Amino acid sequence: MPDAPAYTYGVNDLLGIADGVNFKCLSCGSTDAFKNAVPKAGDGEYVGAAEKSYDEKLDIKAEYQAIKLGALTFPDAFKLGAAFNNYVVTQVQLSTSNSGHLKMSVTAHKHPAGTHNPNTFAVTFPACTGYGAVDFLSTGNDGAQTSTWGATVDHLDKIKGNGDFLCGRSQGCKIEASVEYISDTVPVLADGWNKDSSDVKTGADFYTASLKAHRYQTPDVA
Repeated sequence: MPDAPAYTYGVNDLLGIADGVNFKCLSCGSTDAFKNAVPKAGDGEYVGAAEKSYDEKLDIKAEYQAIKLGALTFPDAFKLGAAFNNYVVTQVQLSTSNSGHLKMSVTAHKHPAGTHNPNTFAVTFPACTGYGAVDFLSTGNDGAQTSTWGATVDHLDKIKGNGDFLCGRSQGCKIEASVEYISDTVPVLADGWNKDSSDVKTGADFYTASLKAHRYQTPDVA
């Protein structure tokens, strides 16, 4: 009889971010993806024997949750566009609420061979507590209800003449944030942010206000 397959239970933190003190890993998924090229015959049917799979890439999406109440410590070596446990990180997203613990999602990828040109962005995480809504965009406002903060880099990959990965590079780091408040007016935007939008909504409840903004981060100096 053939060997029975293994049925492993639990989360495999491929990025190694969960430290048992600040974060635990909720989920971590990997997708081994290819592009495919296949010709068609004169009658419009596919010629399957000539199909070519190319440009293999392993994508990672990991979700984490804070496991403490007080100030969080984020990974020291965390850089967008740089290899983190062999994966190039292209996005990190924080989400908070006044009824739960902070969650963090990380998107990364790697290739079987080839290299990424160095162009990295050291992420300066905002001050966050493990529990509660964090106001990323203003100061002195106690009415934050939910919020998000995220850093993303554009990423460009090129392939060889035979379809295998050749080289890649990250560039253009953008940081975006949004906050929902219980407030009659839109809070004053903190220095260093560029406003995207704001609004005030009314109904059979307390007034709510929202604020969205962005800024850019320069690359690290080699």
